Order: sequence, then structure tokens, then C-alpha cells
Amino acid sequence: MGAHARTASGGTILTAPMAVDHIASPPDSAAWTANSCRGWRRTMSNDKHVEILQGGADAWNQWRVREPAVLPDLRSAELSLKSLIGANFDNTNLSGARLEGANLSKASFRSANLRGANMCGIHETKDCFSAFTLRGVDPAGLSLGAMKISWTNASHCDFTGADLTGADLSGADLKESNMSGAKLAGTILRWANLESVAGKDAGFEDADLYEAYLTGADFERADFRRANLEGAKLERTHFGYANLTKSRLCRATMVETVLTDSLLTGCAIHGISAWNIVGEPKAQDDLVVTYSASGEPVLTVDNLELAQFMYLILNNTKLRGVIDSLTSKVVLILGRFTPPEHKAMLEVIQQALRERGYVPMLFDFTPSSSRDLTETIQLLAGLAMFVVADLVDAKSISQELAHIVPHLPSVPIQPILVAAQEPYSMFEHWQRYQWVLPTFYYKDKDDLLIRFDENVLNPACDRRLATSDRAQLEDLTRRNEEQARVIEELKRQLAIKKN
Repeated sequence: MGAHARTASGGTILTAPMAVDHIASPPDSAAWTANSCRGWRRTMSNDKHVEILQGGADAWNQWRVREPAVLPDLRSAELSLKSLIGANFDNTNLSGARLEGANLSKASFRSANLRGANMCGIHETKDCFSAFTLRGVDPAGLSLGAMKISWTNASHCDFTGADLTGADLSGADLKESNMSGAKLAGTILRWANLESVAGKDAGFEDADLYEAYLTGADFERADFRRANLEGAKLERTHFGYANLTKSRLCRATMVETVLTDSLLTGCAIHGISAWNIVGEPKAQDDLVVTYSASGEPVLTVDNLELAQFMYLILNNTKLRGVIDSLTSKVVLILGRFTPPEHKAMLEVIQQALRERGYVPMLFDFTPSSSRDLTETIQLLAGLAMFVVADLVDAKSISQELAHIVPHLPSVPIQPILVAAQEPYSMFEHWQRYQWVLPTFYYKDKDDLLIRFDENVLNPACDRRLATSDRAQLEDLTRRNEEQARVIEELKRQLAIKKN
């Protein structure tokens, strides 16, 4: 244990190292120890330290020079609207301090404890937090959890390696700041300005960046898992090698956004605007096109560009004319996501199609009074090369087939069913249609995979090819008949003129 000596200014000098985690009681109730600003719990600040700071940043800094071993205690201090330009708060305990609107331009907070400090900015304080530096700080030695600096000007600040977990930075101006390696899990950054931020290797897991401005920012290798980026501006943002798994990108704007080897699996992308994307994502499976909050059925695809196209098709009737000329490898999979074992079988089919170069679309039919599904189902089936229909849940699949089979004779339907079950009674009606193929019965997942090509893929493709050939033949015959009619009409007109 180290020795303590009290100074005239009320501070505590540590004359030797001490293991603060193993001391049963403090030697002095007014003292607190170092070790990354973790020391004795005390609810109030040191009045003498507050009095010195009231004299201004210059007086404070001079005192810090005279007493370099003193660890200032400003817990819960009232410092709102103070001019603290250039103040040295290194190794200072500012937990719970009131710093609303204070001018902290060029202030230094190395190894300071700011847990629970309120730094909410005000409009009149334009320079608050500018040139704020945390560079080189060990995140374990800097506590910023639950800090509030919403609507604050923190542009050009250095947060390298800082721990901002759970902090409230709503509306904060962080333009051109350095957040490389920073921890921002669960941080609130709604409407914040992160333009041109350097954020390589930063952690934004579960962070809320609703309608944030991230144009030109560099988030290479950053972690945005489950982050909310709804409505965010992501023009020229660098997400190379970043992990955006299950993030929310609804209504986000991506123009020349770099997605090289990024992970986009499970992202919600309803209403996304993606143009001139740079690079190819490493994974972009199960992108959710529909808007879950509206109660729409879940529609997932495996390609960002296709997802945007599908959204436009579903929501713009003028674009639907392109369907007739569309040639793709889209396969529509109909079924239910509940119970879990049903969803697992659909995912087996989805993966098997991916491995064979097809683009599977999973459609989870959940009856909803908010939308008539007839047109949506017909449209999705019309885009597909063929449809795989899981007959396990007859209550839903019967409605889906009723919207597809009678209206789309060119789209083969391949029913599948686990061998232990029988098709629902009304399914016999659909088997009368030639484009509804014989039901494939499988024992289990392994059996389905082994026999997939022979009993699912090949029959559906053969039927589609035969249908296409017949359609081309009918079209050629129709054109020849039209040409013959034109020739006969010309002959008739010539005969009339001769007479």
C-alpha cells in the first residue's frame, strides 16, 4: 500500500503505488486514488478544487503545474456555461459533473472519468468541445458511459480508442473527428453529423444512428451489427470489410458507397436508395425488402440491387411492364417461418438454390388486414422461373396457390411435403393444372438435399423450358399469320387498282 500526504490545496499525493481494489476502508474520506480514476466513492466534489477552477482555466492549469501529483476531484460539480478553454482535466474525476454549454475548446481529458457527466450543448456555444482530445487513451482508463453531449459541437475531436458505450450524442456535430477503434456500442447518435469521420475498427454494435449524416466517413472493418441506420446518409461512406449484419438500413441513401467484402446478412433495407455501389459485399443473404412495422409479409432476397428493384416493382405500377421481358434465375419459395422446424426446411431449400446459382426469394405468408396480398403474390410469382411450395401449412399455402396457379400457366409449381404427411384435401384441385408438378415427398433434411436436383430443380426447369419453347412457337406462328394477312391485304389492294 502506498503512503498518502495531504497538500495545502486539499489534494492527495500518492507517494507510492497502492492496490486500491484491496483496501477495506479509505485512509481519508476526502481522498480518492488514481488507478484510471477508480477510487473511493464520494457523492460530492472537493470544494477546494471547485474553487480553484472557478478562477478560470489559466489559474486551474497553473495549480495543476504546481501540484502535479494531485488528482482533482470534481464529481457532480456545477460547471454549466463555464469558459474552460484549454483546461487540463487529465486524470480528473468529473463523474456526474454538470458541463452543459461549457466551452471546452482545446481542453484535455486524458484518463479522466466522465461517467454520467452531462455535456449537453446549447446553440450559443459554437466552439464547445472543438479540438477535444482523447488520443492514445486506454479505453479501460477512460469512462464515458452514459455521458450526455447531445447537440454539441464536437467537430475535429480525437476519440481514438475511447469508450463511448451508451453515451447520448444525439444531434452532435462530430464532423472530421477521429473515432478509430472507439467503442460506441449502444451509443445514441440520432441526427448526428459524422461527415468525414475516421472510424476504422470502431464498434457501433446496437448503436442508434437514425437519420445520421455519415457522408465520406471511413468505417473500414467497423462493427455495425444490429445498428439502426434508418434514413442515414451514406454517400461515399467506406464500409469495406465492415460488419453490418442485421443492421437497419431502411430509407438509407447509398451513393458510391464502398461495400467491398462487407457483411450485410439479414439487413432490413425497405426503401433503400443504392446507386453506383463500389465493390461486392462478402455476404448479402436474407435482405428483408418489406417493412416489418407495417405488418406486411416478410420478403427476403440475396442481392442488394435485386432488393431495390423488387421494392420499386412492388410499389410502382409503372415499372411492372418490365416483368414480361425479365429473364432471371429467381425462384420463389412459399411457406411458413413458424414453427422453427418449418423455417429450417425452407432455409435448406434456399441454400441449395444459392449453391446452384439461383436467387431464392422467401415469402412468409402471414394473413393481414392491412393489405390485399393477391397482387403481391401474383407479381412475385410472375418474376420467378418457378415456385417451390411447401405444403406443410395448408392454411396459408392454399391461399397463395389460389392467387398463382390459375393465372400463371408459364410458371411451374413444384410442391414438396414431408413423407409423414398428406396434402390438404383441396390440393387435388390444383393437380389438374399441367404446370403443377407431382408432389415431392422427402423423409428429412438430408433426404431433401440428396434428391433435390432430381426431384425439385430438374422437373421445374424442364417444365419451364418446355413452356418457353411452346410460347416461342406460338409467338412465331402468330407473327407468320399476321404477315400472311398483310400480304393478302396488299394483293387485294393491288387487284382493286388494276380494275
